[in-house]
Amino acid sequence: AYWMRGEYVSKYLVWDWLKRNSEGVLGFYRLKSGDAEGYLTVEESDEEGLYAVYATKTAKGDRDKTADLRNYGKLDGNKMTVGDEEEEEYVLTVVFDGETAIVKGLPGQKDDFLADFGILLDGEYVREKK
Repeated sequence: AYWMRGEYVSKYLVWDWLKRNSEGVLGFYRLKSGDAEGYLTVEESDEEGLYAVYATKTAKGDRDKTADLRNYGKLDGNKMTVGDEEEEEYVLTVVFDGETAIVKGLPGQKDDFLADFGILLDGEYVREKK
C-alpha cells in the first residue's frame, strides 16, 4: 500500500508542477462539462518531438463509465495527434486554442471505444494555472 500512496502523491506533484509551469501546450487541463469529470495532462517526454499525454473522463453518477488513455502525441501547429492510427486501437486529436484544448476521437473508432468504456474522452478541457 505504501508504493500506491507514493504514486498518488507523485501524480499530484506533477499536476501542481504543470499548473505552475504551463507554457505552450504543456499543462493540466480540466474537463468543462456538467455530466462528467475529467482531465488532460500534456508533458514533455524523453522522445524528441513527442509529448506525454494522459486523458481521463468519468461520468458523474456512474463510475463504471470511465475511460483513460496514456500515449505520446505529436504536435503540428496547434493540433496534436495522440497515438498512431496504424498501431493504436484509439487515436485522439487535440486542438489547442489559447487556454482551451478540444479533444476528439477519430470518428471510425468512437463506436468501439464507447462500447468498451461507456464514455468518450471527447470534450473541451480548460487549462488550470496556479
